[in-house]
Amino acid sequence: MPTHTASKSKISLTPFIFSTLSQIRYGLLFQVFALGNKTYEHYNAMGKYVDRRLEELGGVRVYELGLGDDDGK
Repeated sequence: MPTHTASKSKISLTPFIFSTLSQIRYGLLFQVFALGNKTYEHYNAMGKYVDRRLEELGGVRVYELGLGDDDGK
């Protein structure tokens, strides 16, 4: 779903993400790419959170966090 309509969605992935993060095992290889819009107050906040939390849980980052901007300018 495009970022400009995401707030209108009746479906939230937040419970799924928090549930999944609580089950991560030490040593998981991961890389996160977040797509957002730099004009939003919380630009790519969920991707930044997931990246930080995976590392805190013992995951092994295989590539740095990627932040995509869908501003179109």
